[in-house]
Amino acid sequence: MDTLQFQKAEFADPRPLCAGCKTRIDGTYYQYGGREICDSCSAHIRAAQSTAPAAPPLSRPLLFGAAAALACSAAYALITFMLHGAEIGIIAIGVGYLVGRAIRIGANNAGARPLQIMAVVLTYLSITLSYVPLILREVPVAHIASALPTVIGYSLASPLLNLQNPASGILGIIILGVGLLQAWRLTAPRRFLPLTGPFGPTPGPSVV
Repeated sequence: MDTLQFQKAEFADPRPLCAGCKTRIDGTYYQYGGREICDSCSAHIRAAQSTAPAAPPLSRPLLFGAAAALACSAAYALITFMLHGAEIGIIAIGVGYLVGRAIRIGANNAGARPLQIMAVVLTYLSITLSYVPLILREVPVAHIASALPTVIGYSLASPLLNLQNPASGILGIIILGVGLLQAWRLTAPRRFLPLTGPFGPTPGPSVV
């Protein structure tokens, strides 16, 4: 058997690569979301699952979210005022992100269904109520107090009322929906893929 045959021989290692640390798996292995991982990586995943941050009382996330919603609403109204009434609907996407992110920070990076509902409501209020100061500037000062409830109601219903102009109304609702979806996703609870095992042991290397 000549040296040439040895030079052509290939070393085949059937041991799978760990999807986490990218090393060869010796002995037992686990599956995380259908992919093989080593024992060390599975231990890290189990630790992360057991130490997932718990959502604090809703008061702190509400405070953070409300502050972000108020700031976004004021900024949106100011920008629209400076542009002489032109609406920049794409800002709604940014509002959803900022409100959702603020709530997440206030909740110590936790996510939960109540936080998602809070984020969606605050984002909607932030976007729609930004129209209040823009409408009130057309109302005589003496009538502002009496007109305020009507103006607030109109602002809250503005996405539907804008459908009187189908083209811009439908586009506005789509943009609003994207903003609300952004807030919903940012405050969602952390989801872990299924971890199963142990399996094995894995076969050792062989020479072909």
